[in-house]
Amino acid sequence: MEEAEKQRRLAVLGIALSVIQTAIALSEAEPGTALATWLLLLVIVTAIACRLSPRR
Repeated sequence: MEEAEKQRRLAVLGIALSVIQTAIALSEAEPGTALATWLLLLVIVTAIACRLSPRR
């Protein structure tokens, strides 16, 4: 794997971690929105996983 690809993947993983931390903070601050927050998180993580999957 080339260096640019490694850097891109690390950047995407950093964004994913930030999104997860934000979702946890929101679900703790607003308990009524926990389900919506986790569903949004699921969509975002799925999109990130698609970006990280190998190209064909």
